[in-house]
Order: sequence, then structure tokens, then C-alpha cells
Amino acid sequence: MEEKKTTNGKRNKIIIGCAGVVLVIAISVIVYLGTGNLRVYNNAKKMMDNAQYYEAIQEFEQLGDYKDSYERIFKCSYHMASSFFEEGKYLEALEIFTALKNKNYKDSDEQKKFCEYKIAEQLYNEGDYPGALEYFRPLAEQDFQDSAELVDSIENGEFSLNQFVERYNQMADIIREKQNVVIVKLDPSQMADNQIKTGTGASITFNGASGQEIDCRYNIESFMWYKKGWLLLDVKQIIGEWFCCAAGFTPDSTYDSAGDIISSLTESAGSDMFGTIDYGSFSYNTSKTKAELTLSGKHEE
Repeated sequence: MEEKKTTNGKRNKIIIGCAGVVLVIAISVIVYLGTGNLRVYNNAKKMMDNAQYYEAIQEFEQLGDYKDSYERIFKCSYHMASSFFEEGKYLEALEIFTALKNKNYKDSDEQKKFCEYKIAEQLYNEGDYPGALEYFRPLAEQDFQDSAELVDSIENGEFSLNQFVERYNQMADIIREKQNVVIVKLDPSQMADNQIKTGTGASITFNGASGQEIDCRYNIESFMWYKKGWLLLDVKQIIGEWFCCAAGFTPDSTYDSAGDIISSLTESAGSDMFGTIDYGSFSYNTSKTKAELTLSGKHEE
């Protein structure tokens, strides 16, 4: 009997001991689970302090509304966008600042504009004027920095279509006054496929010989005046349009300088089919057959 009591006693001690271990483990688990969010939060803060913003955001997102996790997500995002901006990664920065702007976070709207300005500036320097205008125009409407001036410099630059047409039409007025010849003025809105029609029915094609896809609305590198079946036209009309083309293509041109270009070119051609001259950084060519007549110009910087 005593041996049985001893065995039962040992068994009870073992059970009590196991229960104690289980209790300790349970308490540890409860404590561990209870402090889990805190540990994730503190780890995310360390990442944030070490400029590991992307990783920190992922950690804070797990915490939902724990403490100030939402606010820290915004803060990390802002710092990450600022870092992208400093590194010249303006598109990446723009995406984040746009999202933050939609949340009305700090000065994200202003930072978004800086990103757009930098992107436009890059596109402008690369010669992608249509792309640059997509960013500059909205900024100009908001009077942001010198965006309005840059829009004007693109749309009305010295080799833009607007300036070509303006100089062409100004020369048309001069031709009418000096030679009593009426030259129909051009309308830039009538251009299609880099081509515009003149009063004689000739066509002026821009950038057709460059072999490059250059938008002539903002950068004319070459032009060709072309007329088929020209023999029945009034020569004064033809020469008048050539004056206007030379003036339109050559900045700072005058009646005399345009006249020098056309007279030198026709002298170069003489009775031959072709003629060519250089005029500063510009070159002009003409060709004629009984069926076709052309005047072309090219500019090289």
C-alpha cells in the first residue's frame, strides 16, 4: 500500500510539474503575441531611420491602425519620393507625390509640380517638344515658375511652324507693297501631315528630307516647296512665294536678304535643271523640269 501511495505521489508531482510548464508556455505565448505588434512597429521604425523606406512601409502596412502606423506610411512614402527626386528619378517620385497629393499630405501637390517640371525639362533637352508640352502646359496654367515662357519658346521658337508662317506672311505684305503681287498668306492650322498648301497650289512639306520623325510644329529643319504643272503659272507669283519661303525659313531675314537667296539660287541654276547655294548655316536648292519645279532649304546647326 505504501509503495502504491509513493507511486501516486510521484505521478501527481509530475502532473503538477507539467501543468506548470504548460502554464509558463501559455503565458509566454500570450506575452509574445501581445508584444508582436510592438516588435514589428519598432523594427519598422528602425528601417525608417535607416532610410529603408520601402521595407518600412511593408511592415507598417501589416499593423493597420496600430499606434501611428498610417501616419508613418505617409511619412516614409514622402521621404522615399524625395529620395527619388534627389536621384533624378522624377517619374518614380511623381507617382508617389501624386498619390500623397490625393491624400492632401503636406506639400505633396507642390512637390508633384517640381517633378513634372523636371520631367518636362528633360524632354525639352532631348528635343521631345510635344512630350515636354504635355507637362509644361498644365504647369503654365498654374503659373508655375517659368513654364509659360518655356511653352512660348517651344511653340514660337525661331524654327517653329508659327514663326515660319509669321515671317512668310510678313514677306507677303512686303511683296504686295513693293511688287504689287498678291501672295496668299498661310494658316498654320491648315497643315496636315507636315504639309501645307500655298496660294499657287504648290505644297510646302516640312522635314521631309531629314529622314527623321521630327515634329515640324516646333522644329523645322528642312522644307520643300513643290509644284507640278508650273509652266502656266505667273512667274511673279512663283518668285513671290519663293521670297516668302526664304524669309519664313531664315530667321531675321529681310526683303533684301531673301532677294539675295533667290537671285543667287536662280543664277546658280541658270539654264540647268539644278541649282544650289549655301547661305550661312542654310543651304538652298532648286530643280526644274517641264513638269515639276521645286525649292528646298535645309538648316544645320
